[in-house]
Amino acid sequence: MRVQAIEMADFLVSWTVVRDSEGVFQWIVLVTERGGEHGTVFERRGTCGHVSWGDAQDIAAENARRVAATLVEPDKTKSPRERMPVAPRANH
Repeated sequence: MRVQAIEMADFLVSWTVVRDSEGVFQWIVLVTERGGEHGTVFERRGTCGHVSWGDAQDIAAENARRVAATLVEPDKTKSPRERMPVAPRANH
């Protein structure tokens, strides 16, 4: 079962999958503040390649999990954007 949003003390990490103009799936992970304004802190995107819809969702969910894990153990000297892992490259 895929979790589509991970709620944390200060952030909400959510993901989605979209198909681009060439038929390749792309994953998008959004991190928003849970405070009053719910503003987007940052966004990560990457390509899933030519995979099935279910595989693309799994890839997006795994990337959201990685982002959330990075936020759980923050380096206090870095901003949230600097703490994010680099998006992995798709396996074609």
